[in-house]
Amino acid sequence: MLDTTVRARRRPALIVARWARQGVTRHSTNCFVLLHFGASALHDNMKSPGSSINVSLRRTLARCSTPSRPAIAAAAVLALVTLNYAYLNANARRDLISPPVAGLRGNNFASAFVPLQEFEDHCRAASSGRTWESVFFFFITRGWAEEAGDVRSKLFLDSLFLHHPEARVLFVATTEHRPSPSLLDSYTRLGYSLHGVHLPVSELPRSGWWLSDDNRAWLEEQSASSDAKFFFTHLTDYLRFFLLHRHGGTYTDSDSIFVQPLPPAGEFIGLDVDAGDDAPRYDWFIDYDKRTYAAPGVMRLARGNAVARAALLQSFTPAAYERDCFSCVGPKALSEQVKAAIQAIGEAPPLLEPHTLYPLPWRQAAKLFAANGFKSAPLYLERLRRNSLAVHLFGGATRELTIEPGSVVALLAEQQSLAAVGRGDTAEGGACTFSAPDLAVARNGSATTLTGAYAVFLRACAGWNDGAAATLTVSAARGQLRSGADGTWQRSVRLPALYSVAAVNAELSLITYDAGGPGAEPLDDGIDTLALSLQLPDESLLASASVDVGVFNRLVTVMTHTNGRSRLVAGLYASIQERFPGTELLVSDDSAPGHEIDGRPPLGTYMRWVPVPADCGLSLARNTLVAAARTPYVYLLDDDFVLGENSHLDVLLQVLHATGFDIASALIPADVESLVDFRGLVDATETDLRLRPGNKGQVHGCLHVEFTPNVFMSRRASLMRSPWDPELKLGEHEDFFLRAKQAGFRVLSCDYVEVVHKQDKWWVPSETKDAVYADRRRRVYEFMKRSLQKHGLQRLNSFGIIITQVGDGL
Repeated sequence: MLDTTVRARRRPALIVARWARQGVTRHSTNCFVLLHFGASALHDNMKSPGSSINVSLRRTLARCSTPSRPAIAAAAVLALVTLNYAYLNANARRDLISPPVAGLRGNNFASAFVPLQEFEDHCRAASSGRTWESVFFFFITRGWAEEAGDVRSKLFLDSLFLHHPEARVLFVATTEHRPSPSLLDSYTRLGYSLHGVHLPVSELPRSGWWLSDDNRAWLEEQSASSDAKFFFTHLTDYLRFFLLHRHGGTYTDSDSIFVQPLPPAGEFIGLDVDAGDDAPRYDWFIDYDKRTYAAPGVMRLARGNAVARAALLQSFTPAAYERDCFSCVGPKALSEQVKAAIQAIGEAPPLLEPHTLYPLPWRQAAKLFAANGFKSAPLYLERLRRNSLAVHLFGGATRELTIEPGSVVALLAEQQSLAAVGRGDTAEGGACTFSAPDLAVARNGSATTLTGAYAVFLRACAGWNDGAAATLTVSAARGQLRSGADGTWQRSVRLPALYSVAAVNAELSLITYDAGGPGAEPLDDGIDTLALSLQLPDESLLASASVDVGVFNRLVTVMTHTNGRSRLVAGLYASIQERFPGTELLVSDDSAPGHEIDGRPPLGTYMRWVPVPADCGLSLARNTLVAAARTPYVYLLDDDFVLGENSHLDVLLQVLHATGFDIASALIPADVESLVDFRGLVDATETDLRLRPGNKGQVHGCLHVEFTPNVFMSRRASLMRSPWDPELKLGEHEDFFLRAKQAGFRVLSCDYVEVVHKQDKWWVPSETKDAVYADRRRRVYEFMKRSLQKHGLQRLNSFGIIITQVGDGL
């Protein structure tokens, strides 16, 4: 029986939210009780219509108000509207009653365009609660093409809603004629919050959108000179500062493409850099030497922000305005006010490094549109998804460029589309499709969300348009799941009463998976499987999918061999724990007998010394390390390497999982710059063991080659099948890859995944270096010759250079 004591009257919203989670609304009698308390609950929460409690209330009302119970639905709407009309503005009322309305009349949402007063209501309602950070503004100043050909506009909106499905997006169209609403309305039909106003330039002086008389005079002058060279750019500069100051929220240019969710809370401004040897420097730059400045393309400011206010009052006046200066009322105005705020009060909104929002400066943006703009567009995109939050297309410089197939922009348009069918499974006869990665990797311990680089989302559903309430179920085979930060850990999460694609994707974005959560079963092989399904009330299946989830530190062991250089190993270990916490490092050291090494304390919790005989050499040590590993994959590198910001080893893991190849290697930029791009094909002629440049094409974005440096990820089983020759203490590299080729190994080299080589020049004597180690390293040519003799060859030919040959005296 429901608890209807005084406690419920004191905090009805919490009681109703709890009942909603418990599923009591399946019974109509309970629905009427819930309506009674729900009315009071809504009254208590009238100021926060977007709060988590009100989300639960809307779900409760939606469950009670299904097409099968029209009387209850009508009573629900009538009761709530009657009791709360006086307390809620138009936007809040619409937000609260939209789920049951959708259930009654179908998924026919209103047009994205609204009158100016209603737009203002939307702005005030969206920014008045605790979730003002989820408010987004953008502008349409030149008109958008019809959706059939407007790939860029769709890409922008797809990326915004994909990574922020609960966002309240508001736009202003200042074009002379109202843009076609068909593209914009396609998002409201999916349930996304998108509202805008058509406010032609000529009407801006009557909008009331100014802080001072000088602002108003500036607007009047601009409305009379809309043919000026930088008119549209300067107008959006004004509008973004004004709306952020008046309402607070996030402004984004419509040529900024999101690749990860923005930070959930707090202000920020992104830095950009004017790169290039001939790029100018200005005194107003944030950092004069580095050419960095505060860029207004994507920024989040709270209502009343002093930086936005000062920019409006000081730069947008007839006296101060420089109409022929492109940057003066945008980057310059913002940078000057940021610097002034720092000097005056010692702080300003946090400044994000250039790679965060502007990974490519405008001078290089054309590369994003070209099929050959990068060595590997797929892998560059994977780097973006891990290093950046967005990528800016700089429409002013790239507007006329064609989006070439295979380019980064083309891949983004395909992979982040909310409409087109992509990867994922579809139920037989189903109308919807989930999009999911080949392998979602938990990089930071055992937990991961289904967002960002590993986003799982529902695409548009052609057959789901009657407003029926669907149920999303996500189940883990062995791990645990929870919905939201306060959710309960359980094997399966069931989320009913979802009326739109937007609602489904909002729920997916809140799900966390943990292989080590309470009640999780052992994950010995490191990979779990999530099952997703979307069902209608009659249990018909709209869509289903399965997603593999891998826990990096249970799939990969890092291993290195050293010779008395523990100080280098300590640096490597620290970098591993920073990038992939909990990943084990196995280390062998043949500078002393094995029993002495065995008693040495580890350098950290996730490090083990693996004993090997003194002076056993690289090959035997590596074979011993492989045998000691307990994971299906190992990552090999030397002791003078560390992981850096581009060491996305999870990409290598994804590639091996998806392709079935044996080895995937990262790049070593320092070695490529100082030596050679050391990867390619290996073979044996009558006299030579030959390494030469070349590849067999791309596989999953990586080059299919036959050898790489001895810095790679491999399947442990493959290395057990074809190990290093233990007789070769050094000079083992060429022999290993020649035999690997003969054993059928398939090898990949992956650009844009990089490791850092802090080469310790053993051949340069110093007081801090071990002379014994240097003497041992000098034996490399002796072992190279042994390798040649083993194969009946005479010379080692590396990229056309004879490194050594049998009988040359080296």
